[in-house]
Amino acid sequence: MLSNFRKCSVCGQEMPTYASKCSNCGAVADVKRNSFVSFWLWFCAIINGLCVIGYFALLFSSKGLWTSTPEPTWLRLMWLVGSAVILCGYIMLIKWNKKGFYLLSGMCGVNMIINLIVNGISLSVLSPVISIAILYAILQIKKDGIEYWEAMEIRQ
Repeated sequence: MLSNFRKCSVCGQEMPTYASKCSNCGAVADVKRNSFVSFWLWFCAIINGLCVIGYFALLFSSKGLWTSTPEPTWLRLMWLVGSAVILCGYIMLIKWNKKGFYLLSGMCGVNMIINLIVNGISLSVLSPVISIAILYAILQIKKDGIEYWEAMEIRQ
């Protein structure tokens, strides 16, 4: 059974898992991120960084991404800006900022609208929702009894 308390790393006094400082000695709580959460956030940041580079190069290409006919310029720009915003969201999550998740959630909605405009009603409209749900589940992984989602609030 998981406890709602943990020990202070300085004085050893028990303190609630959500506390940002020890009530006994005043030491700031040392919260850490699960290694899989770190791996996932860095992996997604690197992939989206590569996407930003790829979409930037695509702006100057005479061929399309999927076919030999080029996509409209507005769509290429949306892909570039969207990928850059998603990259910023993952960097914010890596830096323990919960607003990065909300930024990614907002881009999920924008991606759904873009997919609806470009592809009509199809399965691709739901894929951003699935990806944000997976990310939320990953952010719930615990390290030392504290979910990363909660740890982001403690570290602020």
